[in-house]
Amino acid sequence: MKLFDIHNTITYDGRDITNILKRVMVPNIIKEQGTAFYNYIIQDGDTPEALAYKLYDDVNKHWIILALNDIIDPHFDWLLSENEVWSLTESKYGLGNEDSIHHYIDDTEEPIWDDRSNDPSGNALTSITNIVHEINENEKKREIKILHQRYVKQFEKEYKAVISE
Repeated sequence: MKLFDIHNTITYDGRDITNILKRVMVPNIIKEQGTAFYNYIIQDGDTPEALAYKLYDDVNKHWIILALNDIIDPHFDWLLSENEVWSLTESKYGLGNEDSIHHYIDDTEEPIWDDRSNDPSGNALTSITNIVHEINENEKKREIKILHQRYVKQFEKEYKAVISE
């Protein structure tokens, strides 16, 4: 089943189009059942489509992986490649500012958002550059949840029921 086959259509500008704006939460039965999914570490080069094919033997089931992980924009919410992180950093902070200080962290690794190099209490602070910050943020996306194949049909059925309301 393809995601757009599930969504209702709406009339827009005189034409019937798929209503892609309606989003639903992951069906409760799936969330409540801890054994329904498992953690997966995204490998470099993994895409939602490639994982869907590898895990569910259907590239069109990539939307299940995205929905289960609350990923709205697969271009930026999904793990970026190293080159994409560098490009993002350049576009966000300007060319040549990759090694500029983004923030500091203290001994507990809590961010400190000012330009001091030492904590008043005497604790040393460590500077985090823009590129290191963006790499760290990107790495947070590496671990995702994968729905076990045996629950896919149930998930699709429940998702369709909720989205059709």
